[in-house]
Amino acid sequence: MVIVLYWISNASCLLRSVRWPCSAFLQHDLISGSRISKLRSNPLRHHRTKLMIMATVLDPCDLAFLAEHTQVKVLPKVPGPVVQLAEGVFGPFRPGIPAEVPLWVAVNLRQRNKCKLLPPDWMSVEQLRTIKEEEIAATGFTKMPSENYFEVTHILLTNGLSDFDDADEMRGLVKSIWDLRLSKLRASVLQFVADGGFHAKLDNLTQTEINSIRPVFPQALTQLMRIKEGAANDSEYMTQQAQESSSSSIS
Repeated sequence: MVIVLYWISNASCLLRSVRWPCSAFLQHDLISGSRISKLRSNPLRHHRTKLMIMATVLDPCDLAFLAEHTQVKVLPKVPGPVVQLAEGVFGPFRPGIPAEVPLWVAVNLRQRNKCKLLPPDWMSVEQLRTIKEEEIAATGFTKMPSENYFEVTHILLTNGLSDFDDADEMRGLVKSIWDLRLSKLRASVLQFVADGGFHAKLDNLTQTEINSIRPVFPQALTQLMRIKEGAANDSEYMTQQAQESSSSSIS
């Protein structure tokens, strides 16, 4: 059976007609930002690719790519058929009835004026204010409602600004939450280094927050260990020299 994905495909994103039961493996070109579709017999490949990316230091483009797989709701403006992707089956789409799709699909439809973007429940101004107040009151890190809250907010507001009544306030609250958590993270790192620790556990950090310190934190710990080892060697050498001098004096 041939399924023609006219509703979510156009030349710019290179989604073509596919012959099932083959699976459409969706791959993101991190350099050009275009999304291309390839046929793969195993849809789990995209999950393996995600795990391989997470094992390395990620740049903002990598993090945005991972966030694009987050499920969000849209309000279709035109009817559309059931669509089968590697990430699941979505649709059918009916005008005026909310539907859940991956974020990258939502953005593609919005760019062609085929839907309106809907904010996640946690992205309302009231919820963001509550999250901010809890973050201020907590000594540690509170659990965020979404692992990709920062990227999801940025992508939604960038591509569908007119769809949100309180877009500016949403953006400001998310930025405040981000700044609060980054300030806590920096303070924790400084305290950790000052205490001379070699391992620590921090709960409720998101991938983006961890990645913000990943490039420098291991190197800092390595240098700290070398300094401590050098100081210990110097102390041992001085003690040995003192013992040899004492033995010579007695003789």
